[in-house]
Amino acid sequence: MTGLFTSIFRQPAAVAIGAGLLAGAATGTAVVASGAVAGPAAAEVAVLDCPAGRSLLGRVRQGTSVLVTARSADGAWLELYVGVPTAERGWAPAGAVRITAGSISSLPAADCGAPTSAASAAPPTAPTSTPSPAPTPIVEACSVLPQGVAERIAGTALEPPVAVNGPDQTSCTYVGPVAGPEAQVQMFVGDNVKSIYEGELAQGHVFRRIPGVGDEAYLEPNEIVFRKGAIWAVIELVRLNDPKENDQPLIDGARRVAAALP
Repeated sequence: MTGLFTSIFRQPAAVAIGAGLLAGAATGTAVVASGAVAGPAAAEVAVLDCPAGRSLLGRVRQGTSVLVTARSADGAWLELYVGVPTAERGWAPAGAVRITAGSISSLPAADCGAPTSAASAAPPTAPTSTPSPAPTPIVEACSVLPQGVAERIAGTALEPPVAVNGPDQTSCTYVGPVAGPEAQVQMFVGDNVKSIYEGELAQGHVFRRIPGVGDEAYLEPNEIVFRKGAIWAVIELVRLNDPKENDQPLIDGARRVAAALP
C-alpha cells in the first residue's frame, strides 16, 4: 500500500513503471523499459515479491527506466530489477509495461520458488488431536471486482484485468488504455491485507471509518480497506485527479465487492 512501502523505492537506484509507460529495446536477455512519458509522483504501480502475490514489496513511480529480467511462464507477469538493498527484484503485471521494441518472449521464464526453512527441513512430528482452525476461504479477486465496477471506481475505461491467484492471497489489476487517461485499479484479497493495514496505522496513516461496507471498512486517499467475516480486502486507485473526488467511487465499489464476498 502506498505510504508504507514506497519510500524504499524512492531513491536514485530505483526504477519505475506505470500504466501507459512506453518501453525501449531488448538488450541481451533483458528488456529495458523506458519512461518516455513522464508522469507525476502519484502515478505508481504495485510490485510484489512473487506473481503469486504473497507480499506487496512497494510501489515504484512512473517515468524512469526499468530493467525487465524475466517473465512468468504464462507471460502475464514480468520480473523487474529494482536494485535496492531491501528488494533487489520484484514482479509486476505485464500489462503495466508497454513494450515498443524487443519482445518479452526472448526473456527466460522464471518463478520465485520457495526457500527451504529450518522448520520445513525438520523431521515430521506425530499428529496431535488438536483440530486445525478452519481456513479462510480463498476468493479470486477478479470474480468479485468485475470490470464495470472497476471502471466506475476509476471513472474511465480500463483494459481487461490481470488476475493472480495464489494459495493465500489473490489480486486483480486493471490499467487504463495506452492512449490514456492514466488509471489503475488494483485489489488484493487475503490475510496479509490486515497486517499491512495495521502497519500503515503504525506509520501514522489516518483512516476514516466507513459504515455500511462489509463488517468494517477504512478509507484514506485513493485506498479503502475492508473486511467481511474473516476475509480482508483492499482496493487501491491511481488517478491524477484530486483524491477527494475518488472517495465516493471507492466506497461504492467496496460496498459492491463486500456484498459479493462469501
